[in-house]
Amino acid sequence: MELLYRSDETRKFCEKLNACRNGFLPRAQLCRDKDGSLLTDGRAVMERWKQHFDEHLNGVVDVGTGGNDSGGNNYANAAGDGNEPTPTRREVEDAIYQLKINKASGKDDIAAKLIKMGPEKLATCLHRLIVRIWETEQLPGE
Repeated sequence: MELLYRSDETRKFCEKLNACRNGFLPRAQLCRDKDGSLLTDGRAVMERWKQHFDEHLNGVVDVGTGGNDSGGNNYANAAGDGNEPTPTRREVEDAIYQLKINKASGKDDIAAKLIKMGPEKLATCLHRLIVRIWETEQLPGE
């Protein structure tokens, strides 16, 4: 710890200091099964998580009727029927507005600053492109 302090590595020094203060803190590996009883065995917990994600990702269970009345959307049916509405122009404009300017560009090397500074025609062109990709489910060529 002294070496970390002397070498001005404050982040590593603080992490080491906190680890010494707190000591060993075991993580609780607990989960509830479908009936609500507590699972403590590591394998049973992993199996329950596998079951959970299989149900939700493969569309077996209805999210809206999962026991908690949170008013959730029916993601299982929405993903399977293909009737999801195409993004609106307003949604594209909102997404452009929410872009962070000083972040690194993606694989296309187009800076967010350029997209945000673009004219209204850019939002229209992007919307048409997104709708075409949405409907054909294929990316257009270069």
